[in-house]
Amino acid sequence: MSYLAELMLTLSRGAARLEGPRRARHADYLRRQQKPDGGFPGRRGASDIYYTSFALRGLAILGHLDAEIAGRAASFLGDGFEGITGLVDLHCFAAAAGLTQIAAPESALRLPSPARFQQVTERMLESLRRDDGGYAKSPRGGQSSTYHTFLAATLLDALGLADRLQSDRLAAMLVSRQRGDGGFVELPAMRRGGTNPTAAGLVLLSLLREQGLNDGRIQDCGARAESFLADMQAADGGVRASAVVPVSDLLSTFTARAAMIGKPGLGVASINRFVEELEVPGGGFLPAGRSFDLAAEIDVEYTFYGVACLALAEA
Repeated sequence: MSYLAELMLTLSRGAARLEGPRRARHADYLRRQQKPDGGFPGRRGASDIYYTSFALRGLAILGHLDAEIAGRAASFLGDGFEGITGLVDLHCFAAAAGLTQIAAPESALRLPSPARFQQVTERMLESLRRDDGGYAKSPRGGQSSTYHTFLAATLLDALGLADRLQSDRLAAMLVSRQRGDGGFVELPAMRRGGTNPTAAGLVLLSLLREQGLNDGRIQDCGARAESFLADMQAADGGVRASAVVPVSDLLSTFTARAAMIGKPGLGVASINRFVEELEVPGGGFLPAGRSFDLAAEIDVEYTFYGVACLALAEA
């Protein structure tokens, strides 16, 4: 099973243990965000593939992704596929399209064929591959990005093509991206580790181990990265984006928690308290602190992170 599929299964199992009314509140919030075109928006603006993917993933783990919602979303996704130009949207498309086909099998007719999707994926990844084994943010980018390498690797893994990763080069790249604080950086020029690139790095290390690379470099990098993430947990229980950021946020909290599944280091009970502070009674989650206008701060992306954190606590 691929990393992404296993994560979704873990989240679904955990969310199933939440109280029914609680699941329904967040599902109702997500459902209400669907636009007439079938897509989902961010806090403002039109539908896009990125937010549509988060909304569908949230509904799926809550057990509320039905055929009607999925079918409408598939039409939006199919219409937008040929306009995808970046790896983030391609990755989000793959996750969203897979879920629509599970909830509404006939929606496959509205989506590109598997052969077409793989053709587009391989062409894009080839344009982004760099000599260090990583992947850049754009074809014009000269340096590989830790986050975009994570996207590329997990996409290849989901397609059953993880053996195409240049394991030795990628391992060397990750070692070079780890800093003295134990965290990974997004780009070589950065000096301090960050939570999100470190979480991405831990997943990459896991994929490399699955490809048979399990030398001392990998083990040492992983142990130091786990310690870094534990250090990023703040007094409020949430996780900060980096040591220089004073405020915890739900994105960093989720990425750290997901990367540390099955590992000690993070205070899970404290994370739960932080997440519950950001839970809105009418459905949805805030990204960080509470503001006066709650409706302006809630969105489908952070609602997914909030639900996912609650699910991980139960899993």
